[in-house]
Parts: sequence; structure tokens; C-alpha cells
Amino acid sequence: MKGTNTGIRLTLIKADEWDGNDGKRHRREQWAITGGEVSSKWSRKTDSMGRDLGPHEPGWEPSSRFTLWVVDDHVDPRLASYGGAVWPTAWTDLFQAKHQGTRQATVEITDKGLMFRAAALDGASDMYADVRLL
Repeated sequence: MKGTNTGIRLTLIKADEWDGNDGKRHRREQWAITGGEVSSKWSRKTDSMGRDLGPHEPGWEPSSRFTLWVVDDHVDPRLASYGGAVWPTAWTDLFQAKHQGTRQATVEITDKGLMFRAAALDGASDMYADVRLL
């Protein structure tokens, strides 16, 4: 696979697998995402009220962690947890907010995000597939 380097690094931090009482194979994946271009909403420091505090320190790099659930090799697109210097939605092509302002509000990984995940799991060695747009 060839592509353009996005500067994004997607790293699998930890994966736990088990057979559930439901007869299905369960997997919890904890990921870290760093680098790349992020939404302008996250490109500057803000306080808890969203007020602009100016530019980030020199060398600052966006980063976040998130958890995905996989059941019988089917990835649930809803993130089970997330957090970090920015939220995953800072990478607008890879994550999206759904049902904002409701009890069902979620952040989901997009199809492109799933492609990055697959490339990271494949470990493409010649190009770091997880950091390149396909």
C-alpha cells in the first residue's frame, strides 16, 4: 500500500482477548494516536470554558488514547473510552461525534479510521501504513 505521509502515528498499546459466556470471541484494544493535522478547535490551548489561551508550547504534538471493542472480529465503531491532550475527534477524518447533546452521545471511528487500524495491525513495515492516507 502506498500513500501520503500524514504524520499520524497509531499505536496499539494493549489488547486483551477472551471467550465470553455468549460463545463469542471478545477483544478490547487500547490505542494511542499522535501527530498529524488536527481540527482548528484543538490547534490552540483552551481552558475548561473553551477560552483561547494561545498557542501550544514549542514541540507540542496532539495525542489521545482510545479503546475499541471487537466481537468475533467485528469492530464496534463506538469508542468505549477516550482522553488525552486532545480528543479523538480532533482527527476529523478518523473519528466523528454522534448524537451530541443527547444521552446516546458517542464518538465513533470512521471507515478511514478503521483502515488506519487495520494497517497498524498489519504492521506494514516499508511505509508505516498507519500514518499514511490510503
